[in-house]
Amino acid sequence: MPQQYIYKLGGADLGLLQDVADAYGLGGPPEDAVRLVVWGDRVVATFSAAGRRFFLKAWCDFHETDEEIAFCLDIQESARTGGLPVPWIFRTQDGDRVYGWGGQKFTLYAYVGEAYDPEKAAAEIFNCARALGVLHTATMGSDIGGKRWRDDPFGLSEDRLRETGEEIARARLPASEKAVLSSAVRRLSEFLELARRNAYEDGWNQLPVQPIHGDFCQFNCRFSGSDVVGVVDWDHARLGPRLLDIAQAVNIGLGWATGIDYYEDFTWADARPLELEALSTWLTAYLSEAHPLTATEARLLPWACVALWPWHVGGFWPQAHDAGFGPDTVIGYVSRMVDGYADFVDVLRECKSCTQ
Repeated sequence: MPQQYIYKLGGADLGLLQDVADAYGLGGPPEDAVRLVVWGDRVVATFSAAGRRFFLKAWCDFHETDEEIAFCLDIQESARTGGLPVPWIFRTQDGDRVYGWGGQKFTLYAYVGEAYDPEKAAAEIFNCARALGVLHTATMGSDIGGKRWRDDPFGLSEDRLRETGEEIARARLPASEKAVLSSAVRRLSEFLELARRNAYEDGWNQLPVQPIHGDFCQFNCRFSGSDVVGVVDWDHARLGPRLLDIAQAVNIGLGWATGIDYYEDFTWADARPLELEALSTWLTAYLSEAHPLTATEARLLPWACVALWPWHVGGFWPQAHDAGFGPDTVIGYVSRMVDGYADFVDVLRECKSCTQ
């Protein structure tokens, strides 16, 4: 979701949209354009032309080759063929799915649906679970080749916790508060290392890989009513175990307060341990469209969630402090989350209907 909406487009933006309209042969000039700034530096826009509305996406700079972008687009088109609602990808008049302009690369999509609505959180999040099941069924066994997810799924969270520890050390806080916050980070790091050991002992390296979205959650789905009518933002599409998609969706869908309507609204005060009843409902929705989890996947799912969880929350302690939530709030949350994941492991071990 965008951090910021800028309704008055500058000359360069208007030039881009006009060139896009010409390159794609849209049959009319761009109108009613809205510029969206995503994560501070990536520009996308929605606009109309000749009675149709479009979404123009800029690809992230971390895509080092054209083949990586082509892989992301191939996954989308394969998933759409398999029944997942993915917005239509337009081609230029030269037949290209990617349009280069001003040193950036863009793809033009049909505009669909509306953004996640916190007022419909429960219905939309569980419908996201069903959509993810459709995606994984569509891509299981796919022969699409491309870039793999990083070999160590725990590395992102390790990096984030290391950065958080460095931020705490530099912060202008009383020594007593620094000590408590550092204790929370150490506990998270120890829990992450425990999860890593359990994951590799339980067979993480033997999990099959398939095309995955890589950043699947309610913020990257578009809705009509409460139904998912479009899955967007495929920059992180990779080959990897489907557990990574499931963990991402569960952590954000069930581990954040439902009143959040985009990533940048998150603070420690909005984090919450997973509720087992909600998790069971989510898995039921997912499995209504997906193949059952193998026994190995069921054992590993909690550790996949732990692998990705600090990636999101590890860096948010400053907001907690700025909002008046002291170190006790942070470490109390960490304790509840660790205990919650222990319960999660026990439930999945007993969940016969989750597995083949």
